[in-house]
Amino acid sequence: YSEQTIPYSELGCMVEKLADKLIGLGLQRGDVVAIAHTKKPLSYALMLASLRIGLPYVCIDVDSPKERNHRILEASEPSLLCFDNASVSEKMLSLADKIKCKSLFLDENTLPSSVSKDRLAIQSAMASKVDGSCIAYIMFTSGSTGIPKGVAVTHDNVLHFIAWSQRRFRISPSDNFANLSPMYFDNSVFDFYSALFSGASLSPISKVLLSSPYELVPYISRMKCTIWFSVPSLLIYLMTMKALSEESLLGIRCIVFGGEGYPKAELSKLFNLFSNRSEVINVYGP
Repeated sequence: YSEQTIPYSELGCMVEKLADKLIGLGLQRGDVVAIAHTKKPLSYALMLASLRIGLPYVCIDVDSPKERNHRILEASEPSLLCFDNASVSEKMLSLADKIKCKSLFLDENTLPSSVSKDRLAIQSAMASKVDGSCIAYIMFTSGSTGIPKGVAVTHDNVLHFIAWSQRRFRISPSDNFANLSPMYFDNSVFDFYSALFSGASLSPISKVLLSSPYELVPYISRMKCTIWFSVPSLLIYLMTMKALSEESLLGIRCIVFGGEGYPKAELSKLFNLFSNRSEVINVYGP
């Protein structure tokens, strides 16, 4: 983040505390955790805490219509709905009440100050029972053809994806991913898992910044991001607004796009601008 840097050691402590909190709330292997994720540190840590003890998670969009989120939660049947932004408390508490599940505001004050060895042993015991066939997360489609549909992704699926991305993009600890995609959108899986499971870093990009092209591009340069992954429409928008130039994104070594088709005429503009210094990669489709 621009205002703070979180090392893996600190992230690990957050994960331990959150896993302890989940166990303390009575959640058991297979229970689903819903996360109203706005890219705060504890939400990322909660994804990892859920993975550790065998709880599938589902990320939801705090700005989506209430009916859409209600359908997603009805389908995934979470035991707990967590949110990281106090401004949406009323909306999230109402949603949790409607589907009859527990709720939790993700805040340092709600977590234990430390986790005892006995409690860590419980986490280890739960982790030892997590195998490749366990569900890691549930990702919902856009629902553009009707009702959003949930896709359950296993730990094996994720591990294979990580191994592929590490090889294909030659990821190292010196890489920094620009986390442009919202966490409820499957493109975010590339940023989160490829970065954090390769010892690389992740720079969360807020929704506010995404809507400010002349601030977004310099911000990503200041954060020294090396890998960009977004939908083509964002790149086309930035090109149209002339927010991208030969002096832009000098540290980016890979520009990756997917999630929708890229019109050839527009792609040609991007390629002409960046191909002499960055690899331009299309990952649209399975």
